[in-house]
Amino acid sequence: MLSLPAEWKTESLIVRDVTQDDAGRLRAIFNACAPIEIWDPTFKPESAEGFANLIHMSADRESGAGRAFQMQALIDSKTGEIAGYYHLYFGVPRSDRVFISMFVIHPDSQSHQFGKEVVTGLVKQIKRLGGYKGILLQVYLKNWPALRFWFLNGFDAIREYRGDKSLTPDGHASLILERKLGR
Repeated sequence: MLSLPAEWKTESLIVRDVTQDDAGRLRAIFNACAPIEIWDPTFKPESAEGFANLIHMSADRESGAGRAFQMQALIDSKTGEIAGYYHLYFGVPRSDRVFISMFVIHPDSQSHQFGKEVVTGLVKQIKRLGGYKGILLQVYLKNWPALRFWFLNGFDAIREYRGDKSLTPDGHASLILERKLGR
């Protein structure tokens, strides 16, 4: 199964596979984003055990049925601090697709353009692997900053709608967006 290099760089970041030593910081970054839970229900506080399991799954590179899972940290080159992370599945939902299952940047680092920089680099890395025709992700409609971010970064093909059919205060709906990988 194809996967990204264990470490690669962008202009401002070092992107590397996570280790169990990173678990506390990754959890703190995720939990710092908890206020957006009202827009995106995936941002419920996560346990230390949950992060340990994700890191273990990434280290194994196989999550079953031929689906490779990889989790990488985003290290600010200037400070050496973890600014965020993402995880993704290769071959989901089809063998020629990659699915970004989480993409998080600490609120204090969001004004540094790290998100755009990582997405640009991630697209290049996945194209280098070959064999993939698109990158997919799920974004909740109430999370309009994320929806705007992903559209501006080329995820402009709507593949699927999921969720409630009508607007309610506690209801949620999401889109599966795709960025096609041209040559």
